[in-house]
Amino acid sequence: MGDLVYVGAGRRGAVTRLLEVLRSGGVVAILPEGTRSPTAALGRGERGVALLAARSGAPVVPAAAWGQERAGACWRRLRRVPVRVRIGSPLQVLPGGAPDRASQQAFADEVMRTIAAMLPPEYRGVYGT
Repeated sequence: MGDLVYVGAGRRGAVTRLLEVLRSGGVVAILPEGTRSPTAALGRGERGVALLAARSGAPVVPAAAWGQERAGACWRRLRRVPVRVRIGSPLQVLPGGAPDRASQQAFADEVMRTIAAMLPPEYRGVYGT
């Protein structure tokens, strides 16, 4: 098992470090929206997921988790937090990558629609239709 490395968003050299991890066969977990949602529903995906996939050649494995937003209420009552997780099939950027902004956004939206399809309707947010 490899080392766990935290690379904060917006840090100088973050993309370079993440690409090093991916190219060496490591795994990177990112939030395609760029942050956690304050409403527990999906927001619009950012292009970074496509940029990393295109430059590294690594597939994107979409994952959806829900229920964790109720952790505080459950913990206050000393109850377990019912969290559900689903893992999707890998998505690959087409050969040649996502070279321009429009292609990158299209791939990010594909990732987000895949995640939305794994979630209950109330969590799908902007990808609910």
